[in-house]
Amino acid sequence: KAKLFATVATVVVMTSVGIGFYLVGTPIYQRNKKADEKTVSNLLALEGNIVRYKTDKGTLPPNLEALKDEGSWYPTDEQEAKTYEYRVVSPTQFELCANFKTATSKDDRLMGYGFDHQAGRSCFTKTVNDK
Repeated sequence: KAKLFATVATVVVMTSVGIGFYLVGTPIYQRNKKADEKTVSNLLALEGNIVRYKTDKGTLPPNLEALKDEGSWYPTDEQEAKTYEYRVVSPTQFELCANFKTATSKDDRLMGYGFDHQAGRSCFTKTVNDK
């Protein structure tokens, strides 16, 4: 009986662990997901600072260093230990690029941040209204 109980208990525990990983992902996946959330948060902050620069100066910053010069918060990509990529596309459009460890999930898309991405390098073109 003890052997049967130990076998059943082991199966129940292993099944519970497996279901837990299925529902929330492995610890590595969760860590990568958290890092990607931080990247999206940084991109949102950069976007806000770029829009503010455009509002104040009438033009998009030539590079991200210009944000530093204005005293704006300038995050770096902690995952890759390098700065995010920025490029002026037109007088009212710019592109931000970053590297991600995971793809955007369906639940992430519901938040509507506008930074849906696949794993790897992703770029986002943003428009600043001329007002």
